[in-house]
Amino acid sequence: MTKNQLIIQLKGNWSRVSLTTRDYRTFFERIYDCFEVIGELETGLTERKMIAALKSRPNEIENSFDQMLGNSDFLIWLNQLKGYSPIENNTRENKRVIIDDENNFSQIIDAIYTVRNNLRHGKKEYTVRSEKIIRTTSNIFYKIVAGAKVKYI
Repeated sequence: MTKNQLIIQLKGNWSRVSLTTRDYRTFFERIYDCFEVIGELETGLTERKMIAALKSRPNEIENSFDQMLGNSDFLIWLNQLKGYSPIENNTRENKRVIIDDENNFSQIIDAIYTVRNNLRHGKKEYTVRSEKIIRTTSNIFYKIVAGAKVKYI
C-alpha cells in the first residue's frame, strides 16, 4: 500500500477504536490494527519483521512509549504487566515473555505481540489472569498508539 492508503486505513481503524466498548479483547484487536499500520508506515515492514525493526531502530511508537513513562497511570499499568510476567505464548510450547524491566520498550512490545498472538492464534480459553493481562496491555497499548498516531493523523 502507498503511504496515503495506509494513512486512510489508520484513520478508519482509529475511528473504530473510539467506538469500542470496554470489551478488552475487541479493544485490544482494534488498537493492534492501528499499531500494524503505524508500524508499517515507520518501517515499511509487516508482522514479525516489523516488530524486530521497531525494537532495533528509532521510531514514533518507541518515542510515544518513552513520553508515556512520565504518566503515572501508564507506569502503574507497566508495573502490573511486569507482575504478570512471565506471559506464556499459548500458540507455541515453551515460549514465554519475561518482563524484568517495565521501562524496557522491547520487553513490553514482546508482551503485546504475545498477547496478540494468543488472541488471534492461541487457545481461546480465557482465565481471570489472561483477562487481566489483556486489560492491562490494552491500556498500555492505547496510550502508546494514541501518541504515535499523532504523526500521521
